[in-house]
Amino acid sequence: MSLTSIDPARAARLTGSTTLPLLGKNDVSVIAQLALEDGKARLVVRDARFGGKALPASLQRSVSQLFAVTVDPGSLPLKVTPTELTAVDGTLQISGTASDLTLGGGSNPAG
Repeated sequence: MSLTSIDPARAARLTGSTTLPLLGKNDVSVIAQLALEDGKARLVVRDARFGGKALPASLQRSVSQLFAVTVDPGSLPLKVTPTELTAVDGTLQISGTASDLTLGGGSNPAG
């Protein structure tokens, strides 16, 4: 998959420092696509760089596994069903829907 095909709102750049065999210690950065599957947030690595340079395919897989994450947000308030995972201002945001929701006490103050 080309990085240009990823919606920027559904992508995250993650960075860290690690030591790789034969390459030593350096900063690693990845571009991960955000996905929501079965109510769980997933980060799927699409590109990995070590010291700003592309990695061979075998090392790409290893680094990708270090950053691949699945997070279960648990039970959301108001019985919200997660529908979308996006990146907003450096944070991950889960949006969802709720049905049969009553707000307030149900009284009509006007009448």
